[in-house]
Amino acid sequence: MSSIKRFLLKQISSLANKQRDARYIFVFLISTLLFAVTYFQARTNGLFDSFERPIFNAVNQLPHVLYPVFYAATQLGSFGSIFLWVGAGWYLINRRAGLTVLYSGVIGYILAKYAKAAVHRGRPGDLLDNIQLFAGEKFTDFGFPSGHSTFSAACATILYYQVAPRYRKYILLVVLMVGLSRMYLGAHFPLDVLGGWALGALVGSALVLIAGISKPSLSATKLKVYLKRRGYAIKSLRYANVDARGSRPVFIILEDGQQYFAKIFGKHEHAADWLFKIYRFFRYKNLRAEEPYVNSRRNIELEAFATLWAKQAGVRAAKIIDTIKIGKLWILIQEQVPNSKPLSSVKNLKQTVLDDAWRQVKILHDSNMAHRDLRAANLLVDTKGQVWLIDFGFAEVSPNKQRLSMDIAELLMSMALLAGVTRTVKAASGSFDASHLRSALPYIQKAVFSGETAKQLKQQPNLLFELKEELQKRLGIEEAVDNADVLRLNRRKVLNIALIAVFIYAILPQFSNFRGALEVFSDVGLWWLPLIAVMSIATYFLTGLIYVILVDVPLKLWPTFLVQLAASFVSKIVPGGIGGGSFNGRYFVKAGVSTEESSAVVVSATAIGFIMFGIPLFLFLLLTGGSVLKLLHFHVPAVAFLAVVIALIVGGIVIAVNKKLRRRVFQSVLQFVANLRDIATSPRQLFMASATSLLVSLAYIACLYFCIKAFGIQLGFLSAVIVYATAIIAKSTIPTPGGLGPLEIAMVSSMIGFGVDKPQALAAIILYRLATFWLPIPFSLLAYRYIEKRRFI
Repeated sequence: MSSIKRFLLKQISSLANKQRDARYIFVFLISTLLFAVTYFQARTNGLFDSFERPIFNAVNQLPHVLYPVFYAATQLGSFGSIFLWVGAGWYLINRRAGLTVLYSGVIGYILAKYAKAAVHRGRPGDLLDNIQLFAGEKFTDFGFPSGHSTFSAACATILYYQVAPRYRKYILLVVLMVGLSRMYLGAHFPLDVLGGWALGALVGSALVLIAGISKPSLSATKLKVYLKRRGYAIKSLRYANVDARGSRPVFIILEDGQQYFAKIFGKHEHAADWLFKIYRFFRYKNLRAEEPYVNSRRNIELEAFATLWAKQAGVRAAKIIDTIKIGKLWILIQEQVPNSKPLSSVKNLKQTVLDDAWRQVKILHDSNMAHRDLRAANLLVDTKGQVWLIDFGFAEVSPNKQRLSMDIAELLMSMALLAGVTRTVKAASGSFDASHLRSALPYIQKAVFSGETAKQLKQQPNLLFELKEELQKRLGIEEAVDNADVLRLNRRKVLNIALIAVFIYAILPQFSNFRGALEVFSDVGLWWLPLIAVMSIATYFLTGLIYVILVDVPLKLWPTFLVQLAASFVSKIVPGGIGGGSFNGRYFVKAGVSTEESSAVVVSATAIGFIMFGIPLFLFLLLTGGSVLKLLHFHVPAVAFLAVVIALIVGGIVIAVNKKLRRRVFQSVLQFVANLRDIATSPRQLFMASATSLLVSLAYIACLYFCIKAFGIQLGFLSAVIVYATAIIAKSTIPTPGGLGPLEIAMVSSMIGFGVDKPQALAAIILYRLATFWLPIPFSLLAYRYIEKRRFI
């Protein structure tokens, strides 16, 4: 086991690299979108006559004299050329880049084969009569996407942003020629080539984002040489391992002992800035001064300007020394505050230091500027106990009131993590009056804080509420203060959008299955319908009662019932009971239950339900001479089985090689087992939950039995038990959202096995699914909106 682990660690470490080039994220997003469009278009062939044919004819009918050129070009897209691509990566960059090219080419080649089999699109020779084919050219498999285009793009994408700019045009030319050669030789349509380029770029960019770039664009040695040419007598220079938000920080020491702090802005950092600001645009409301800049020069000019503005206003800020352009990189050099430490690194913080930090921020705000990144690392404390503000890269001149309030909220939280809420609020009150602090109160929330502050807050989750309570106490505010609505998109909104989308595209079309089958409802016995409705509603009440019994904290039955009703809709979207279980877990955590205990409760309820259904069923079959094996004859799709196996293997590898994650999983499992043991050692609680779980199964079976009787079908209650058991096993074996498909097929098949006519069996099952699946959907949505409004989750 240890040798396998060492092997996996070695393979992963060979690709592990913390440096990521943000430009590849844009490549990944654009190529993913392009491949999706071309993939679905290729399946419909909708663009074949409109634009593909003229382009194909224009390239394919080029003169024969060009055959040697295009034939040579097409070889660079064949799998045999992988040695040339790997060699190019090795020679132009390094060995690691060559290996990454190898992996990218192989993966792209394999995925192209699978995509061809999925689309089944013919080649030009299959669909057109008058095309130019050359002797010896034979094409046997499907057309979309072009394998040669995919392979060349997958290899070229790895190289493009890592080689010197002078080589990039040649890389693009090779990929273009490979694509054109496939049309010239009559092998592919334009859409095949375009889809191949997109798939190759997708694979290459994804691999670079996972493995990282193979070398930095500017090494410390080269930077040292460039700075010496500019007149800086460099003694030592090293890149800083700190979060610099869109730049590469460097510590510099000169021969005379002077210490500088520099920031490098290049195309890599510029792309990261664009991504960050695009992300914030979609995530946050009412943001200003967050437009991405056209080039890196604008980034460096803003930070220099903001630093000078703050310094002129009287804020202690580092002195600007120089700005330097090296190639396409811009460097901002500042004086390093001597013998200073970040506020987060200072032990035994004095109250005078906290007071001084707030005074500096007050001076900054009075100068009509917001810092917008007041995490503890951006406040330095010198040997005199004086606080300096640094990193003005996101500062905003003439900010709105929201920006200033968010500044105060960020510093309140970051300082409270270090010095406690009482001292923090006291220090803030000494510089800011009550109106400013009152305005900041709604912004004390995780969504406002920087990533580092939010990360530290996870270790002290109650501190957020303690800070708000202390601040409200200081301000004399007794009523609860709601958080400001700063997010354009949050988990709830995304979930709502997903629910609506799934309802429109997945659930509504299912109603078409009822066409014609509803005609048999003319014979239904109406007096059975109230009983069916009561049994369906009872399943939600009884399920909620199980959780009321198992959870240690007091839960009210009515809200818990509504949560079960809302969770039923989520379970219709996410298969295997995962959606409903996670929804209940959120409800329990909101009620005051720990995450581990809530997971244990959900699993315990599921286990109890399985036992209380499985054991009575087994005894029933044993007494009646039935066979359990007859209930297990279901086909599991190979794709679904393979997907589960791959997911388990990948998950196991990730946990095995990540020490921190492995420790967290181990601790969670231990806590989970302890909670299960606590539940198991309470006989009364276990008995009541088991009895209620049995009633849930009986309510479902009774609902099915009443549906059968509503059509006058002569089938006993015990036969209904078998039909229901068959459906549950099928639903568990082939997990689909809400059990759609396997459950209905299994029920109808089982009833036919008992001698019921297919139309009658179908009618009874449709009525049962209406009562337990379809009709509760609108009520589930209403329940979801209600519990969300009341903040039960």
